[in-house]
Amino acid sequence: MLEEMSQNYWDKMQQEEGPKPIELAKSQNNRVVVMYPLQSNPYEQGTNDYDIINQFEQEFDSITESFKFD
Repeated sequence: MLEEMSQNYWDKMQQEEGPKPIELAKSQNNRVVVMYPLQSNPYEQGTNDYDIINQFEQEFDSITESFKFD
């Protein structure tokens, strides 16, 4: 899941405890886009949904490396 937020909100979120999303990009107008990684695959092994989530996890690095905020 992707989320766009203000820089101020992102700064406050960094002070909180617990898992944090991954920062993908910052805009010139003080907006930040973050990505929440999955904690686990919620679907049953052998289902199409399970395979889709596994594919997403395998491509996760390409998303974080190629995301651009225009």
